[in-house]
Amino acid sequence: MYIADLTINNLYLLYIILGSGQSLYVFIIMTDDGREYVYSLKNFSKDSHTGEFLSTKILQILDDIGIKKFCAVISDHASNVALAKKMIATQASSYNSHVMYSLSH
Repeated sequence: MYIADLTINNLYLLYIILGSGQSLYVFIIMTDDGREYVYSLKNFSKDSHTGEFLSTKILQILDDIGIKKFCAVISDHASNVALAKKMIATQASSYNSHVMYSLSH
């Protein structure tokens, strides 16, 4: 199955800090029928996790797959992630596509 063939609903951002101090970010795609696919696993240990950095990484995925396929970006509400979601919402509106909701749990 190819990403282009999926009916995508959400993009989840999970991050894990290992005991060694490494920061791993997992980007998971959820389809309309509830299936989940790991799109990528990134080690951002050497990067500054600013809102701008995270929004760039998330927007790259949305652009690669097609922003119109997504209805939500879901993550926690850490301050850098909250800023990234605001930046994504602003950027998504410039695509003249459907509304892009930024949610958190």
